[in-house]
Amino acid sequence: MRRNYGAVAAGIRSIHWKGRSPVTNVSNTDLLRFCFLNKDAVSCSTSLRAAGAHSLPISRCHLDSSNGRLSIMRKLIMVVLFIFCLALAPSAHSQTTYPASSCSQSAVQAALNSATAATSIVTIPSGTCEWTSQLSYKVPSAVTNLTIQGQTTVSCTGTPGTSSYACTSTDNTVLTDSFTGQNQPIWNLYVGASAFRITGITFKGGNVGTTVGKPNGFITLSGSSTALRVDHNVFDTRSYTGTNIGAMFSIFSAITGVADHNIGFLRGESNGVRLYPEPNGFVAWSQPTNFGNSNWFFVENNVTSGGFINDCNQGGRMVLRYNTLSANPNEGDTGGWQGHQTSQGTPSLLGCRALEVYHNYVFNPTPSTPQSSVGGGGQTGLAWGNTIGAGYNWDLNFWLARSLSSNNCGGGAGNVGACAAPPNGYGYCGSASTGVLSAWDGNSDSTGYPCLSATGRGQGDLLSGSSFPNIVDSVTGTITWPHQKLEPWYSWNETIASGNIASYSNWNGNAPVANRDAYTQVSTSPNSSPTSPFNGTTGTGFGTLANRPTTCTAGPGGTYGQSPTGSYGVAYFSTDNQTLYVCTATNTWTAIYTPYTYPHPLIGGTTGVGGNAPIPPTGLVVTVQ
Repeated sequence: MRRNYGAVAAGIRSIHWKGRSPVTNVSNTDLLRFCFLNKDAVSCSTSLRAAGAHSLPISRCHLDSSNGRLSIMRKLIMVVLFIFCLALAPSAHSQTTYPASSCSQSAVQAALNSATAATSIVTIPSGTCEWTSQLSYKVPSAVTNLTIQGQTTVSCTGTPGTSSYACTSTDNTVLTDSFTGQNQPIWNLYVGASAFRITGITFKGGNVGTTVGKPNGFITLSGSSTALRVDHNVFDTRSYTGTNIGAMFSIFSAITGVADHNIGFLRGESNGVRLYPEPNGFVAWSQPTNFGNSNWFFVENNVTSGGFINDCNQGGRMVLRYNTLSANPNEGDTGGWQGHQTSQGTPSLLGCRALEVYHNYVFNPTPSTPQSSVGGGGQTGLAWGNTIGAGYNWDLNFWLARSLSSNNCGGGAGNVGACAAPPNGYGYCGSASTGVLSAWDGNSDSTGYPCLSATGRGQGDLLSGSSFPNIVDSVTGTITWPHQKLEPWYSWNETIASGNIASYSNWNGNAPVANRDAYTQVSTSPNSSPTSPFNGTTGTGFGTLANRPTTCTAGPGGTYGQSPTGSYGVAYFSTDNQTLYVCTATNTWTAIYTPYTYPHPLIGGTTGVGGNAPIPPTGLVVTVQ
């Protein structure tokens, strides 16, 4: 007697057996057992019916057997064929497209408002539209994956993060920002927890007059998404009227994801991607740094001209990698990365939490003042494998914003006065500015060291209170130094055309200290032995693990030198296992960092909408005749 055994798939609802009533609610395990072991003559004619999709006959998956039971080998073959057939099945969670009738604000708003499918794509057609009002949109909870897609294309060639890397665009969908709302974007989006993608759109500055500011960029985003992707867009702030400098886009909550393959034309000192995830940054500064983790915002494979590719404040964590940046010859000293320091901008804000900057290329063809590729210098960070081309005096510039009264607490957008003394502010670090030390600092000496959230500082106590004079250390309930751990900046394998790797700017007698607050490379060459060129005494080195020094110098220890493990001192990056080791005690190496997956998982190795993998089919029906 001849038997046909059909392959089966996940989510099967019922078996229709010839000559009998349907059997419902059959488990996958039972159905597999049925197809594998049934002794009766059956013909398993299987079809996969996904919701809203056509049937997919998979008769190719049938096996014949003239024996009462399948052999072990045939069972294994059937399992393999089952997996193959499942891969061919159409997705039950098919995407739904909602086309906007034009590129106008009203048409795009209407298309977004109509999106209700779990996986929705809102398409914007080709055209050039001037926007004079704001699009405001909140993703419905039922929509778990939303893409807004225009028709602009961005094509990139060369090796990302090198001088050969370049991106060009065909600007088919152009939205011009002529909305005169002060500090307001043309897109104000609340993305919730959904996967969210913006792609294929050219944003250009328009006629907003001479007094309207656009510091937040074309788009503002908030929510809790861990899968935001902004890619293959063009952001051009050069065409704004007046002196407006603008930005690309801003994130105002703890969103993670990636911005990739974008082109930025940034006017003056415009910012590219701005990350301000918390009202004050208190939570992030109370948590572990977690270098190499996924819970950062990644900026990779972009090309910008002018301005700075990023801004980071209020506890932000940013990874900037494989980008190519250039200063705009007509806009002075621009091109590079930056992070705000504590009180630099708004008095209550703790600054950028941490930066990873690696495998980027930056050059400045027309420098007019001393310039560094990484500005800000507060927080902790890693800089490695970058190429700093012509026009830079330093690679890294470390300085303390709260140390010079004549510079309004370090300067920066929004500063209008000196740093108020506690309890009405964090005050100045060190006594040189006012003759008084601030209780917010460690005050081990007259410089105030260690300064609150300054260069080389990491996790500490959680601060509480929304604004002064109500901000205190939540552990003590008082105004006190929050016991922030020593987590120095580290740099290695950096290449700079001319100038120095690091500058330690002395403001009012107060400056970060090399080999305490920051450790930089002793050579541009990898170690050829465990003692050369890096011997483990000072600075950082890199090379194979076999050439890591056997002896090393740890950090200072004591009250102000405690790190997440021991006391962080010199460091060595192993090129064969891509791991950074830090000397945490005398002659003791501890691994603290391995770079996160590149390309970012939302970019590479995926084929679904928004960079997400296809959703597996459910609700399938098997008919057994």
